[in-house]
Amino acid sequence: MEDLIVRARKYARGAGQTQEGQRRASEKVEYLSRWVSWLSVALSAVVGTSIFAEWTMAYPVPLGLAAITAAALGAMQRTSRLEERAEDHRVVAAEYGGLRRRIDMFRLRLEAGDVTREMGLAELDQIGKDLSILAKRARPLSDRIYNSAKKSFKNTHREYYSSSPTHAGSVVFRKVDGNVQFLVVQALGKPNEWVLPKGHIKQGESPEQAARREVLEETGILGALWQALDTVEYVAPRGPVKGLFFLMEAVKENAPREGREKEWLSFADAIQKLQFKEAQQLVCQAYSILRSDTLAGIDELRSQ
Repeated sequence: MEDLIVRARKYARGAGQTQEGQRRASEKVEYLSRWVSWLSVALSAVVGTSIFAEWTMAYPVPLGLAAITAAALGAMQRTSRLEERAEDHRVVAAEYGGLRRRIDMFRLRLEAGDVTREMGLAELDQIGKDLSILAKRARPLSDRIYNSAKKSFKNTHREYYSSSPTHAGSVVFRKVDGNVQFLVVQALGKPNEWVLPKGHIKQGESPEQAARREVLEETGILGALWQALDTVEYVAPRGPVKGLFFLMEAVKENAPREGREKEWLSFADAIQKLQFKEAQQLVCQAYSILRSDTLAGIDELRSQ
């Protein structure tokens, strides 16, 4: 049932992020509506006075522009329907909030064992459909508002984000004749699938210790860790996985204990060899770090 719990948490997180984004959009449109309304009323009042007509004779260009602006603001207020847009964002935000609470209650039932797997799958399927229907009705959010909402939601709702990594792995590199090569390894039991070395963090191990051990067991390479890279999350057949990856330099190379095939490849070839997008992104991140430090700086970092 753990995979269903992870999926429910993901749905609730997405609903919460969108709820926050719609709320922010509503506030932004309301603010714009107030300013447009105030300026429109103020300029229209000025334009309608007798003294404005007298001033127009002396200052025809600026006061003519003021009259045009007043008319444009009035037209904008009528055609843009800012108040209606704000209300739409507000209503959808409330609906996303209600759906998030419903998912939270469903997740509690899953965690308590009150729901069978068949019932859980059916409920998740319906939740997914309801999210899709709501997304089609909702007004779109700008990237700026949505990204800001995601960050805010994560800071205030940590319960939707798993904390400790369950797995650790590494993007292993070496320098040959001034060129950087990256290590890829065959997936266990899948000779046609190439991955980055990683594995489960054992009890009492730190992610760093697990990363070194897994690389040694899968590839026979003893490595030196440089720094942490991104965390990758997905649901595997045995349950949810949160893998923390490190950038590692190969120090000594022996035969792998698990008998897997491994290859040292250039950046471009490694990206092409790896099937999974997450692994490709990790190699891109590692390559960017190495380029920013410059290849000449590798020796200096190694000596520290």
